[in-house]
Amino acid sequence: MDIQDRIALIKQGTEEILTEEDLKQLIETGVPLNHYIGFEISGKVHLGTGLICMAKIKDFVDAGVNCSIFLADWHSWINDKLGGDMDQIREIALGYFKEGLKAGLLCVGADPNKVKFSLGTDLYHNNDEYWETVIDICKNTTLNRMQRSIT
Repeated sequence: MDIQDRIALIKQGTEEILTEEDLKQLIETGVPLNHYIGFEISGKVHLGTGLICMAKIKDFVDAGVNCSIFLADWHSWINDKLGGDMDQIREIALGYFKEGLKAGLLCVGADPNKVKFSLGTDLYHNNDEYWETVIDICKNTTLNRMQRSIT
């Protein structure tokens, strides 16, 4: 695929790119292009997520962009999605949400094996216990209580 076709696929249905000239230069010089998108695990996969987003990811993959989908289990836990049960969030993220997005990719003609899926917790392994403690404290402490403790 030539450079102009790659640029056209990347731009198709896209609201904004920083500059087409920069994109062209990156492609011409062989710099790997990377795209990522994250989804909070909040329930059922809907059409906007499962088809529209996956159609854009197909465009990126077809244009030679490395695509990653982050399944935001930490964000889901912070926002008390699925009752704030981290085990349930992860189970649904991997057993349902990931599979639903793969099915969406297939529906739009993309190869799901060309897209990398990761849990958010896979990205934060240097300080798992620390971050879990920080988030737990934040979820269980009000702003009023914090202000009282420092005055």
